[in-house]
Amino acid sequence: MRWLSLNEVKGENDRIVDKHLLDFVFVGLIFLMFPHARIVHTIRNLLDTCLSCFLQNFTKGQDYSFDLRALGQFYNDNRRLMSYSKSLSPSRLLLTVIRRVGVRFSDILFGSVFEVMLGFTAVSR
Repeated sequence: MRWLSLNEVKGENDRIVDKHLLDFVFVGLIFLMFPHARIVHTIRNLLDTCLSCFLQNFTKGQDYSFDLRALGQFYNDNRRLMSYSKSLSPSRLLLTVIRRVGVRFSDILFGSVFEVMLGFTAVSR
């Protein structure tokens, strides 16, 4: 999880986007630290995700990404933990499944999935 700037913590920003691969581990902590936080967790196709990570050649901290079997296990661990987190806080966690292989980020930004995400994270003031 990247460190938040003081402006983000003070609430001057309505939304924080962080797509680090290991963020799912911190969902419980985020919910404790930010009681009104809502999290959108986007789930891509297993093969698309694992192959992308394998070819990325991360430098450190993602040793699992150098082995396809370890990547598959990591992906499954992620799915289990996020499903468990969703069962504990269903109104605060949106699991968005993108089943199609090769989905581009622009497809999400300009599609119906984005509208659902935006509505889910709506901030009432």
